[in-house]
Amino acid sequence: MGGDKPKMVLLNANNYAIWKTKMMDRLYVKQLAKPIEKKGVKPTEFTQDWNELDRRCLVYIRDYIDFGIIHHLENEETAYGCWTKLEGLYERKIAAHKVGLVRQLSKLRYLDDQPITEHLN
Repeated sequence: MGGDKPKMVLLNANNYAIWKTKMMDRLYVKQLAKPIEKKGVKPTEFTQDWNELDRRCLVYIRDYIDFGIIHHLENEETAYGCWTKLEGLYERKIAAHKVGLVRQLSKLRYLDDQPITEHLN
């Protein structure tokens, strides 16, 4: 039990916020986060092969994307390009969804004949 690792989720159209957080964590653990951190620009002090690191990062990201949306990334050749494409596709939808949830929450009213536990849930 102690050695169980949390599973990585596949990115689909509905779970970008969770996927993004978990993916960045995994990229850090695998030491592949530099291309994303540095916005695709090789740091001058970087001594490793930048192109190889970038490609490994890109492959790792693509491994955790659902087949239903991978076609959006077919022309992306860099990890940072892939990352920004995904942000453009899904980040705005999440913000709009949050606004919708806040509006929905503000409209909630307790009905006298409704059990209080149901209302709170």
